Amino acid sequence: LAAMLLHQSDGTFTDFRGKLVALAHGSIFSRNAASSKPGVIHNSYERFVLRREKAAGVEEGLKKGMRQGKIEGQHEGASTLLRTLLHHKFGAIPDWAATRIAEADAVVLQQWGLNILDAKRLEDVFRD
Repeated sequence: LAAMLLHQSDGTFTDFRGKLVALAHGSIFSRNAASSKPGVIHNSYERFVLRREKAAGVEEGLKKGMRQGKIEGQHEGASTLLRTLLHHKFGAIPDWAATRIAEADAVVLQQWGLNILDAKRLEDVFRD
């Protein structure tokens, strides 16, 4: 039976000798020892997915860095404005006030900026 199947052109064992045959997905195993683990799958689809995930991770990291930079820039701007207003209204800013400004978040800085409008003394600005 096997001998008969070998000689049929449209049979199960069609002869491909002398014809170039390529697999669509390429080899699934590393040919150039790219991995030290034997049998690790390295096909083009997996490489594509890994590159896409890496690019997405880099993009997300950049976005996160930009958001963080924006927050820090807003904080720096608010604290600079507060120090400028305090210096204009009360003169030199003591170390305790400069420390509180440096440690305050944006919401607190905004409240202190509003407090300057009614403050008679520097201490009134920092009331809770």
